[in-house]
Amino acid sequence: MSDLPINDFILEAYEILERTEVHLIELEKKANRDSIDLLFRDFHNLKGSSALFNFNVMSELGHHLENALETYRDDDQLILSSDGIDIILESLDVMKKLLSHIEKEKTDLNMESEIQPIIAKINKTFST
Repeated sequence: MSDLPINDFILEAYEILERTEVHLIELEKKANRDSIDLLFRDFHNLKGSSALFNFNVMSELGHHLENALETYRDDDQLILSSDGIDIILESLDVMKKLLSHIEKEKTDLNMESEIQPIIAKINKTFST
C-alpha cells in the first residue's frame, strides 16, 4: 500500500496546526466568535481525518479539544482565558510530536502516554 494518503494526511495536519496557532494569536489579541468557530472546525477536521487513518491517539486528543471549545461556541459571553489558550498551545505541541511519530512509524500506537497529561490539563481547565 502506498504511503501517499498518509503523507497527504500528515501535510494537511501540519497545515491545520499552523492555522490553529494563527487563530489562537487572534484570540489572544481580541476574543471573537469567528476564531473559536475556526478552532473548533480545525480540531473537528483533525479528529475525523485521524480516525479515518486509525490514528486513534491523535483523534482522541482532537476530540478533547473539540469538546473543550464547544462551551465557548454555545455561549457568546464566555471568553477563552489565557490559561485556556496556553493549554491549547501545549496541546498543539503534543499533536506535533504525535505527527512526527506518525510520519516515522505510520502509526500512533503506543503513544497514549504522550496525551494523558495534556488531556488531564484540558479536563481541569475546561471543566464546567
